[in-house]
Amino acid sequence: MGDYYEGQEIGEMWGLTTEGFFQTEEEIKNHADQSAVGEDDQSYKFYVGDLKFADLNNDGKINKGDWTLANPGDFRKIGNSSSRYPYSFDLSADWKGFDIRGFFQGIGKRDWYAGGGNHYFWGIYAQPWTNVQTHNLDHWTPENPNAYYPRVKAYIAESTGSELACVQTRYMQDASYLRMKNLTIGYTLPQDLTRKLNIERVRFYFSGENLFEITHLKANLDPEALDSSSKVYPLQRSYSFGVNLTF
Repeated sequence: MGDYYEGQEIGEMWGLTTEGFFQTEEEIKNHADQSAVGEDDQSYKFYVGDLKFADLNNDGKINKGDWTLANPGDFRKIGNSSSRYPYSFDLSADWKGFDIRGFFQGIGKRDWYAGGGNHYFWGIYAQPWTNVQTHNLDHWTPENPNAYYPRVKAYIAESTGSELACVQTRYMQDASYLRMKNLTIGYTLPQDLTRKLNIERVRFYFSGENLFEITHLKANLDPEALDSSSKVYPLQRSYSFGVNLTF
């Protein structure tokens, strides 16, 4: 399905349906063969605490089939990466020398999946020497069988198309968001005071960029910087103070 086809929706994402984790050896023994979506560094094998995918076509194997629209194996349309329903609004007010302006911007609907090698999202699941992120700590153990991530296992989010790096329902992210792009607060001194100093206008101000956002991403990532898997950044904010003088 590398080419466009009639009826295709731009941005559609195909992936596996995740059933959870293998909790017993018996489950693994009786489940469909998942080696086609395994990781070569793990010898394509699965153990208790690993991901379990649904055999949607009931052929006893988890794979892409012929990767055609007629035979996509166990892959189905599970999301859309297009940014839909963009919106923004600008609010401002002033009172007795004080002024305030807030600019908000957002995306109403978007799906996003962290690709293979996205170390900030996957942490040690991509490479064992990568820093552990707070969200990675909720991983499978016998005492925590319903965790968010599977058991700790390196490289399974490194190669596209295997285990965590394979697009799937469990880790599909809701990338919609609302962000305060800018907040500016100012105060202008009374003119009867400034004109005594031969200054027409003096205004002090504070300005902040990207001060807060409402986002549903599991990781602490910038929702506006998700388009390139090699350039996914954490949140960044900036602040400035200043004075405007008009003579």
